[in-house]
Amino acid sequence: MATQLPLIIVGGGLAGALAALRLHQRRPGVPVLLVEAGGSFGGNHAWSLFDSDIPAGTEDLIAAMNPIHWPRHKVKFQNRAREFQGGYNSIAAPLLDALATENYTTPT
Repeated sequence: MATQLPLIIVGGGLAGALAALRLHQRRPGVPVLLVEAGGSFGGNHAWSLFDSDIPAGTEDLIAAMNPIHWPRHKVKFQNRAREFQGGYNSIAAPLLDALATENYTTPT
């Protein structure tokens, strides 16, 4: 029986890592190799997004990264302030790296 070659995703930033994780969930029989040139997945970034930015059906991917979540947030300027009731999330790159390294390694 022939060995199935892996699907290779080049770039272990937010998009590449989430694509690899979703593919792994939906098609566990497909081998995936996530390749990142840097020392860790996600680099040295923090991603922030509103709850309304998360497409339906992808909430589990965001939740898997254990984001810091605020149920509401306030925006302040010099003479004005406004509070928004929509949730806000921040995800630090080490959280993405931890999730990706549980499932993938890059060749050395």
